[in-house]
Amino acid sequence: MKYVIIGNSAAAIGAVIGIRKFDAKGEITILSKESYLAYSRPSISALLAGKITMDKMPYRNEEFYEKNGVTTMLDSEVVSIDTKGKKLTLESRKSVKYDRLLIATGGKPFVPPIKGLEKDDTLTFTTIDDSLKLKELSKKIKDVVIIGGGLIGLKAAEGLQKAGLDVTVVELAPRVLSTAFDAVTSRIIQSAFKKAGVNIITSDTVVEVKKKRGKIVGVDMKSGDKLKCDAVVVAIGVVPNCDIVKESKIKTNRGIIINDYMKTNLSNIYAAGDVA
Repeated sequence: MKYVIIGNSAAAIGAVIGIRKFDAKGEITILSKESYLAYSRPSISALLAGKITMDKMPYRNEEFYEKNGVTTMLDSEVVSIDTKGKKLTLESRKSVKYDRLLIATGGKPFVPPIKGLEKDDTLTFTTIDDSLKLKELSKKIKDVVIIGGGLIGLKAAEGLQKAGLDVTVVELAPRVLSTAFDAVTSRIIQSAFKKAGVNIITSDTVVEVKKKRGKIVGVDMKSGDKLKCDAVVVAIGVVPNCDIVKESKIKTNRGIIINDYMKTNLSNIYAAGDVA
């Protein structure tokens, strides 16, 4: 039996452990767009802040993969699935065959259209590479605006503030973390961030990014206010990353539809994590 897993985060690691409980000899291959072993995504803010180093990021080392007989194909982005031929096509044009497939591609940042914000300017905060990019950028800039006061936005704010930047968080809702906590808890967290030096603006949002000579110099707010900044981080949230199944027969409704056993509408294909 050849098991193939797309993605290398918590769902993938759980699948490897589950498979090996019942099948000690089947081939397991993990394909990942990223170049890192499985790591703790909440820790990317600590990496950005300089609290931890890259060697502390993985929560499963090479020994885990070797012990469980897992072949890892890092830097290998899957671009399409041939469900009839049981075959995956990679960006490199290589193909990988499977008997059983788990799609664990997680979520991808939601980036709404914002006037003046080009693709090359767009900074997000969900991966190690995002953290490393912001860490390098933090050496060259002073002021940053973060759009979004949820968990991702506040983690980015924490890391950037610790890195020495002046940080402003802009949240459309009346309070931060409005979908995760009640009003009292939100106020406590918001107060703690303000005490740490993070500026938080609620009930407002960015409508335009302003530039001079191609460089970001500030943002215009819906309220009419203007903020000075050198960079904008979009941290509104994530949506299921199910682009690779759009041309397949795998059914979706925002994310991939699964049953109680994580099985899709195709009997040999499963999905787990934020993509499901």
